[in-house]
Amino acid sequence: GGSRAAVSEGTFEISRRIGGAKSEKRTKFDLWYRVYGSEHLLGDAAGEASSSSSSVGGRRRAPLVVLHGGPGLPSAYLLPLADAVPEGRPVIFHDQLGCGRSPSPSDASLYGMDRSVDDVEAL
Repeated sequence: GGSRAAVSEGTFEISRRIGGAKSEKRTKFDLWYRVYGSEHLLGDAAGEASSSSSSVGGRRRAPLVVLHGGPGLPSAYLLPLADAVPEGRPVIFHDQLGCGRSPSPSDASLYGMDRSVDDVEAL
């Protein structure tokens, strides 16, 4: 899916607290993402998005962030949706922790709705 000119993919880092108050530590994970229409993301010299919107013809458009179902169902089945979104609006997919191209740690305390919301905000 996705016939848009610019497609980019990579990972972004998240951090999780593990353990109790006395033995707490932070563990980092790299979650996978793909952006269709990445040329419409506003970014800095490093190519990272620094704004939550895109500008086409003077009109600003927020990127569409597509979230997959789960648990355990990666975003691959949703990638064809990028073709249905009008040109000029970036479409961002990512595999949540435990799915697809993102790591799958066995510690159940690393998962949950609040943590998933934090991950989307980090994206």
